[in-house]
Parts: sequence; C-alpha cells; structure tokens
Amino acid sequence: MQYGICQIFSLGDNKMTTNGFDTLLGNSRQITGLKKELARISQSDEPILIEGESGTGKTMIASLLHENSRRRGNPFFSVNSAAIAENLAEGELMGSVPGGFTDARNRPGYFELANGGTLFLDEVSELSTVVQAKLLTLCEGNILYRVGSINPIKYDVRLMCATNAKMSDCLRKKLFRTDLYYRISVLRIKVPPLREHIEDIPILIEHFLKSNPEYKNYYFAPDAIEKMLAHNWPGNVRELKNCVYRAVSLCNGELVQPEDIIFDQL
Repeated sequence: MQYGICQIFSLGDNKMTTNGFDTLLGNSRQITGLKKELARISQSDEPILIEGESGTGKTMIASLLHENSRRRGNPFFSVNSAAIAENLAEGELMGSVPGGFTDARNRPGYFELANGGTLFLDEVSELSTVVQAKLLTLCEGNILYRVGSINPIKYDVRLMCATNAKMSDCLRKKLFRTDLYYRISVLRIKVPPLREHIEDIPILIEHFLKSNPEYKNYYFAPDAIEKMLAHNWPGNVRELKNCVYRAVSLCNGELVQPEDIIFDQL
C-alpha cells in the first residue's frame, strides 16, 4: 500500500502542488480533489467554513490550512463553540479588564490570543444567537475593546469555522444568523464522509497500525478488509480508527480476522 503521495495539478498556466496536505491520507478522487481545493485556498486570508460530518477530520483540515498559509508560525487557536456561554461570551471573545464584570480579570480574549494567526471556531452552529451577534460585530472590523476598557486593540486574525450541521437547515429555522453566515463562509470546504471514499480504507488501516508502535506488526486478512469496506461508517474516520484498534485488541496473534471486527452499535 502507498499513501502520502504528492499530487501535482495544473490550473491554467500555473502548477499547484498539494504536498503540504499529504497528511490527509487517501488516493481516491474525493480526497485528491479535497487536497487540490485546500491548496487553492490556503494562501487566502478570507474566512473559511469547513462543513462535514462528525469524525471526518475538520479540525485537522483547519490546522493544515493554517500551517500552509502565510500565518504559519503564528497562533492557531481552537475553540469549541458549544462551550461559549451567553453570559461570558463578550469576555471570552474580546477579553476583559478588572471591573468589566463580576470577578473580571485582566486577560485577553480569543481574538487577541489568535492575533497574527488563525482563530478556529469548531461546531460554530452551536453558538447561541446572542453569541452570534457578538461574533458578527467582531467580524466587521479589526479593532476590539476588552470588556470594561475604552482602549482599542487592533487585531489581525483569519477566522475559520467548522460545523457538522446542515447550515441550510439552520438558516431556514433561524437558528443561525444569515448575515453572520455570509461573513464566515466566503470560502467553503466540504469534507466527504468516509462512505463516499471507501477505497481509502486500506490506506487508513495501514496508517493507524503503523502509527501505533504496539500495533505496527499487525495486519488485516483480505476478508477482514472486505468486511470493513462493506460497513457504512456513520462515525467516519474516527470510528474507523476505533474499530481498527478494537480489532487488534481482540485478535489472536497478529492477523486480524473478520470475527475480530466489531462495529459500534449506535
């Protein structure tokens, strides 16, 4: 098996290499196309929305985009959007000074912490509409005021967001602000689910085995791989990794058989 092979693409008179994204394993049309698209947008500073099911690797893709951008070497600050509470949102996003609110401290917010680099908001669709309004204000300029302060702070941040929700549904149900959606989705990346590129499963299995020193001598029997190929993988690559390690733990010897493979029952 081979993986991590550099692909070179021609766009008009320009040649584009995707070798900076070869840690995205797979030679399928879907993954090859994804690498090509990531290489196209990596140098842009426009906001990016990464869409894909849970377990498809959205955080990894955001990190790779940052590492292949002009901002590499500067902060990549990742935030779980679901953890931003409405009553703390301003302080979390913009920072605070003593007296700004009860128990306020002198500390930077997410935009300051990511200054010069990338702020990644994972599962952005989980933000409440109240927090969305505050985020929209920050997206409209490059100056913020810590809560309780009148001193402006300039910032330079590339915003990346990710979601596993269907944004069209969120917009239709008014769970997500339309104006904010257009702010954060100047560029969009759709990450394919594993079931749409199952031909990459053998490459991924080999990678998971070799990346764990305890499992590097294990391998899967051909009929075991066939069983893996027939599964629907609702948990995507994350589920595949768990399944590989579970099978290795259950097998007798170093050859994984079909009976060693137990899929998650959701």
